[in-house]
Amino acid sequence: MRFTAFLKLLGLMVSTLLALCSFSLGVENFSNLPPCPGSRITDALVDSSGILWASTQGEGLFYLELDKNVWKKAGTAADFPDTENFYALAEDAQGRIWVGTDRWGVCIWNGKQWKTYTRKTTLPGGRVFDISVSSATGDVAVATSGGIAIYSPLTDSWKDVTRADGLPEDQVSALAFDRSGDLWVGFLTAGMARMTLKDEYKTCEFFQSKWHSDDARKLSQPPVLFGAGLPSNLCNTMAANGNSVFVGTTSGLGIKRGDKEIFIRGMDAVEKLKAKGIMKSSQGKLRPLPEDYVTSLYPVKEGVWIGFRNQVPILLNPANMQYESSVNTKLAEKKKGGTVSCFVDLPDGTVLAGVFGEGFRVVGKQQPVKRKDVVLEMKSNIQKFFPFQMIRHGIIL
Repeated sequence: MRFTAFLKLLGLMVSTLLALCSFSLGVENFSNLPPCPGSRITDALVDSSGILWASTQGEGLFYLELDKNVWKKAGTAADFPDTENFYALAEDAQGRIWVGTDRWGVCIWNGKQWKTYTRKTTLPGGRVFDISVSSATGDVAVATSGGIAIYSPLTDSWKDVTRADGLPEDQVSALAFDRSGDLWVGFLTAGMARMTLKDEYKTCEFFQSKWHSDDARKLSQPPVLFGAGLPSNLCNTMAANGNSVFVGTTSGLGIKRGDKEIFIRGMDAVEKLKAKGIMKSSQGKLRPLPEDYVTSLYPVKEGVWIGFRNQVPILLNPANMQYESSVNTKLAEKKKGGTVSCFVDLPDGTVLAGVFGEGFRVVGKQQPVKRKDVVLEMKSNIQKFFPFQMIRHGIIL
């Protein structure tokens, strides 16, 4: 009896010690979150206050206070336009949450109320595909069906860039600011472009895939697995990581690093092309991606997470161009991979993939990164660009 009591006491002491250690180190485990009420995830974000946001198609916008572990639906009929379709999420340097809709532009939350900017008031197009925030200047770029809208918090002003201003087409599918403040743009069918900060995004440098054709002139994709340039002009997603810019297309991954442009295609390219002489390993130790069709990109300290239409996501190391599959590869394969629409990393380092039709799936674990620190770093960078001017909180609301 005494020995049993001793074991119970010892177990209690160990549990208490572990709990105290976890508390003192700030360690939290978020890998077992409750399922999101919306399964058709389109984008996700953990903001600087520790709230997980999830946008969905046809099911609304949801948020989860991680310390309370209960999902709630954001907004009311009075807050939002008449839609349940939300497609893009971002947090700006002032801590405001930007949400892109299907035809009503962007809705912005300042912590107290929502405000909507539409095609009638500000934006060149109503359908929002992507939103990106510059870590250098705090500028916010919105990709729409009618061009690009760029908001400057410094001057509290909007700037539209459309085909009339030199874009090859109005439908912009993806955006990414690099660390120098230049804006990279991915188009639905016209490749990608770089808009430079130094002349207020007036100059566009275009990068497009060459047209490849077989004897019947039906082949519009490279007949190799590795090469120079873009693999396709049909862009789905973009990301900037260090000195590299990544663009996910329907025919593989394009990488722009300095003056070099390379692409890597998927393992299914051989069957799709049905052509002779496909190079299986023309770039040394490089290996093809799990799939040609890249749907999402997410840069982290360890590399870049890449999502696909049917295959399990991978973590690519830009330094050696090698990759590893997600931790739940076997589970994902049983579920046939699923279309990965987005990634998000939680405060404890857990990486979630938003799988359209399924909800969130744990795909990895990494070094924890606090979103609050990211926002503080962004503000510090902005002060370097504009040392004599201050940006007011809530300036556009």
